[in-house]
Amino acid sequence: MRITRPLLINIFMFILFLSYAQEQNSFEHAIWQWVEGSQISDKQLNQVAPHFPHPQKVGYDKEAYDLEMLRWQKLFCFEYEALINAPELVALNPYYTEYQDIIQVPYFIRPLSSFDKPVKKDTGNSFDDQLAYELDLQAWYFVFEPDQFKHIYKIDENFSEHFDADAYRAQIIKKIEETEKQKKLNNKEIN
Repeated sequence: MRITRPLLINIFMFILFLSYAQEQNSFEHAIWQWVEGSQISDKQLNQVAPHFPHPQKVGYDKEAYDLEMLRWQKLFCFEYEALINAPELVALNPYYTEYQDIIQVPYFIRPLSSFDKPVKKDTGNSFDDQLAYELDLQAWYFVFEPDQFKHIYKIDENFSEHFDADAYRAQIIKKIEETEKQKKLNNKEIN
């Protein structure tokens, strides 16, 4: 049998495919393995958790995936809750007895000190700086641009009956206005 260039290319592509498939199958991360083991369809996964991180995004680097998973759990906490309660994943959990409500207060319900859009700080820890920035930005959108918040994060405001999102927004705005007013008074007194 004569080995031709097209045959060599096909063999090379097949070897690449096998190594890629082996890398995917051997990727060890508890949540990823749970999702993979559940055999949830891509369509269903995209409906339940459209921002769920795929390990391919970080080149199957376990440490980077842990950080990406933490980022997803905080930025898209409702997706995380919906995913762990998805029937496909629940079927693999022998200890599941009822809906797991993991969210007490979403991460985007956080204090804001200014009307200005947040800027990224540089503390020397790039992951923490990026995550804090993204959470602050998400909180800013939630308060000041709710329509953009819904569009960007795909989070519906189906909160607890004890939480009034509009009243919360008004309270944050009032607090910022009072703080800025006090700063102006303090500046006048100093001058």
